[in-house]
Amino acid sequence: MAWLRKVKAGLVKYPVDQFIGEEGTIFFNEETGELFHSDGVTQGGTSVLKSIVNKDSQNPSDCEKDAEDDPEIAELKRLANY
Repeated sequence: MAWLRKVKAGLVKYPVDQFIGEEGTIFFNEETGELFHSDGVTQGGTSVLKSIVNKDSQNPSDCEKDAEDDPEIAELKRLANY
C-alpha cells in the first residue's frame, strides 16, 4: 500500500523567503503560485518545481537542458509561471 501526505492549509502573513515550517510541509507563495517544500531548516524551503526538474541529475544544469524538451516539465513551468 502506498503512503500519502495530506496537505493542510492556513493563511499566514509571513515573508515566503523567510518561512521555515516543519519538515515535510508544503507551502506556496500567494502572489506567484510557486510551491515550496520545507525540510524544517532552510528559510524559504525548496522550490517543488526545481526539485522535480533536478531530481535525477547530479548536475542540475544538465537536467535543466534535458527538461527543456520535456512537455510535462514545460507544462509544470507554465502553470507555476516559472
